[in-house]
Amino acid sequence: GDVRFHATGRVELWNPVTGEAVPISSTTDGEYTTLNLDLPRYSSCFVVFEKGKKPHKVEASAPLNKSIALSAKWTIEFPDGWGAPTQITTSELKPWQELIESEEGRSFSGTAIYTTNFNIGDIKRGQRVELDLGQVDMIATVKVNGKSVRTLWCAPYRVDISDYIQQGENKLTVEVTSTWYNRLVYDAGRPEAERKTWMIHGPAANAPYKPTGLLGDV
Repeated sequence: GDVRFHATGRVELWNPVTGEAVPISSTTDGEYTTLNLDLPRYSSCFVVFEKGKKPHKVEASAPLNKSIALSAKWTIEFPDGWGAPTQITTSELKPWQELIESEEGRSFSGTAIYTTNFNIGDIKRGQRVELDLGQVDMIATVKVNGKSVRTLWCAPYRVDISDYIQQGENKLTVEVTSTWYNRLVYDAGRPEAERKTWMIHGPAANAPYKPTGLLGDV
């Protein structure tokens, strides 16, 4: 909606997560400036006024008008030594607790690597392509065609991948890292000699696991 500030000058929006600063159009009425802001839920930004300079005339970016669900199979790789299988193939993104059968594996805490391929079709010059991971617990590092894009650690888990995709087939890799909560729950119910994690005060052995991983939809 429209937000009115008791300030004048050229206006930029500064993203506190990425450090990106972008110009924004505004209208001035005497000592006041009005901006139209569209913020994702739970997000924030800095509104920075540069005094003495004329407002930007910024054209609105082209809307995202086509959505492609990444519904092909995903390969998920887990590290050794924590009870999880080395690799899982699934066509449905679920919490790790629902994909792994063994009790120790269900408590897996750490980093799992998701890989899938997708076909983007024909891309026009200047066309914007955005990746939306949906729900993630807790941190996701995104790579497209082997190139690192960005690490996402808070909602919304979205990132512009226009500079990384290619015509036709593309490879997407997402490294998802959880907290160690679920492993602490599992180890709380184990004899001390068999525990792989410990702390002075942690969750109880009968505490429910928290859903973790890449939960989608992507």
